[in-house]
Amino acid sequence: MKLLSRCFVSSSAAFLLVLALMTARNASAQGPAGAGLSAAKARPAVATGLQVVSPPQDQTVAVGKKVSFSVIASGPATLPKTYQWYKDNAALANATKATYTIPKVTVASQGSYWVVVQNSVDTVVSDQATLTVVVPAIIVTQPHSQAKVAGDSVSFSVVANGLHLHYQWRKGGKPISGATQPEYDLNSVTAADAGVYSVVVSNEAGNVTSASATLTVAVLPGIAAQPRGLTVKQGQTVIFAVVGSGTAPLSYQWLKDGTNITGANRASLIIPKAQAANAGVYTVQVSNAYGEADSVGAALVVNSLPAILEQPQTRVVNQGSSVLFSVAAASLPPTSPQAQTYQWRKNGTGIKGATSATYAVASVQTGDAGAYSVVVRNSVGSTTSDSASLIVHSAGINGSWHLVQYQTPILVSLLPAGDNQSLDLQGGGEFKTTSGSLTFKADGTLAGVLDTPFKGIYTYGGNGLVELTETNSQTQIIPLNIFVNAAHDFMATLYAEGTGGNGRQSLYLFVRPPTSYSVSQLAGAWNVVNFQTPAQMTFNQNSQSANLNGGDAFKAATGTLTITANGTVSGVFDEAFIGRITAGAQGMVTANINGPNGIEPHTLLVNASKNVLVLVETKLDPENNHQQVIVFERAPLAVTSAEIAGRWNITQLRTPDQIILGQDFLLDGGAGFGTVEGSVTINADGSAVGELEGGFTGAFLPVASTNLNGFNIDATIVTTNNGETGSDTVSQHFAFFINAGKDIMTLTDSQLDANDNHQELLILQRAPVNGLGGAAAATPPEISVEVPVTMTSSGAGEEMISAGFLPPISVSPIRSGNP
Repeated sequence: MKLLSRCFVSSSAAFLLVLALMTARNASAQGPAGAGLSAAKARPAVATGLQVVSPPQDQTVAVGKKVSFSVIASGPATLPKTYQWYKDNAALANATKATYTIPKVTVASQGSYWVVVQNSVDTVVSDQATLTVVVPAIIVTQPHSQAKVAGDSVSFSVVANGLHLHYQWRKGGKPISGATQPEYDLNSVTAADAGVYSVVVSNEAGNVTSASATLTVAVLPGIAAQPRGLTVKQGQTVIFAVVGSGTAPLSYQWLKDGTNITGANRASLIIPKAQAANAGVYTVQVSNAYGEADSVGAALVVNSLPAILEQPQTRVVNQGSSVLFSVAAASLPPTSPQAQTYQWRKNGTGIKGATSATYAVASVQTGDAGAYSVVVRNSVGSTTSDSASLIVHSAGINGSWHLVQYQTPILVSLLPAGDNQSLDLQGGGEFKTTSGSLTFKADGTLAGVLDTPFKGIYTYGGNGLVELTETNSQTQIIPLNIFVNAAHDFMATLYAEGTGGNGRQSLYLFVRPPTSYSVSQLAGAWNVVNFQTPAQMTFNQNSQSANLNGGDAFKAATGTLTITANGTVSGVFDEAFIGRITAGAQGMVTANINGPNGIEPHTLLVNASKNVLVLVETKLDPENNHQQVIVFERAPLAVTSAEIAGRWNITQLRTPDQIILGQDFLLDGGAGFGTVEGSVTINADGSAVGELEGGFTGAFLPVASTNLNGFNIDATIVTTNNGETGSDTVSQHFAFFINAGKDIMTLTDSQLDANDNHQELLILQRAPVNGLGGAAAATPPEISVEVPVTMTSSGAGEEMISAGFLPPISVSPIRSGNP
């Protein structure tokens, strides 16, 4: 081969020689394992006159860049050299110079490059040079933002594809010294480490910058400035404040005595016009998304106006008795007692020397009657108690009373009305609205006149109950339970009698007249309730019964009345009216009212307290034949729940929903007569529990009236009816009037219901605090009364009940009923 390399040969022979040399070189380069040309290094030329002095070198070039491979070969200058470059054993076109250049490298340019150098006598093959093509780095996974709490560790990382990658982490765009790895770790971060982090990934092809990752270093909330305790006077404005620290946004929640205060979510807490109830320990909780911090407690001390713990109570006493008013008051806070002073007043005027927590009168006289209150004062200011009335009676219920009676008729006339399906309630002479008088004597006996003279005995027990046994001119023994009000000047009772054609119900009202009075003492606003029988009802001719469906004829109305000091009156009752009143003897008031038919006179009765007027009358008018009970109550200026607390006795008059029509159209309500008594106890908060034809619960709450005078008592009554299919709870609302003395409430109402069509009058009387009467309270013996039974016949004359006598009936001394 050496010899041949130096011989002159033709070009075709030279080609064969190169091919042979290449073949031999390949075989030699492959070695025993058959490796390719890429493994070959410089070989001596076949002809010693030609050799590679400087072979091409390995290169790493970025894609798109220019690259050149060069070779330097030595040999006789007289023999020209030729060059042929190869890539991966394939000859490259136009690559016939000592230097081979790729102007713009692509990924496909990567490979092994070598060159064959020839002259006319020799051939030499260079070592291979590897071209590595580098592409720019590609970030596969970006670093992500993180939120840490101070003291935590944090690690940012990036994942990139590419060759010869280099990393440089930056914070805020500035390189971080030593941060040249795919991960960047921080231990125990502080607020100073917070910022925006990124990483630059680079190689020979260039660099790429990652997305920014924000490091938020959160600071747990803290209290930079604590709230401070305060001592203020009642009515002053209180401001608590706190300065919180930590990562925003900060949230605030104020607490009083460990309980969250609704809506208190600012850095400051404002309490306008602080009251005793605001006293306590206040704290605030400061929080953010990472935690919470509690402040120390700040005590609020409110030096308050005196608080009335127990109000003076109304007293009803006999003349000559002693009376004691008392008040319980406290100034807060208890840990800082404040001196309290007292000043009792009568009718708003201070009482000389009455400067303690109690006020006593050793021997009460009628001139001592009035409204008593007390002013309690401390260093903050003063508080005035509620007024308590002192009502003075000479001997409890003893003395003279007016007596009026409302009684249903037992006979009505039937007026033809075409189909005879209506019944005009023409009671005529059977209407019973009678006036009389009664005197209670100190020895427990009584005497009076109502149609005819009567007499009897009575006992005055507790809870305002007067138990009376009357004997009239027909020697009938009639037991009655009468309720008296706290002022001992108004009483009411009911009585139902008879069956089988002689059934009726009666309401008796007793009014103690004032010793003297004038029209000016009646001046003011009054509320009015009216209970009136209907003038017509429906009639079922086949069953010989009449369902008392009064419809629009039911008269359960309310209204108002205003009396001036000179006796003129004006009001609204169905329609507006005017008139004048004059004062008469023994509490009788004459009212002349301008009506549609001219001036209509009425006689009213006023009680000793001058806060109730009563009218019971019959009107015989073919167009509106009726009887009625009207109660006027002086409107109070104000009422509180505490003022109506206590026991109230109930008297209920209710029309029957059905009557029996006998041969002469006898009006017999029978068991349908609603003549019932009961009681209710009202607590200081207005809650109530009572009994009236069954137990009930509910609430009695004072409310300012919008269309009437003064205040109403809004009553919610809840009853439970137990039937065959279970219990049924019913809640109803009623509006009672209350008088200025706050010891009488009235209600009139009608219910249009096919099953229970009726109208009713309810009178509630506050039970006296103590029993006052000439006769000692005692449990009377049971009274046996024999009642003859008459016959009630249908239209066909069929006998319904046999004539005869009922066995003696034991009458309860506590409740009146049907004897």
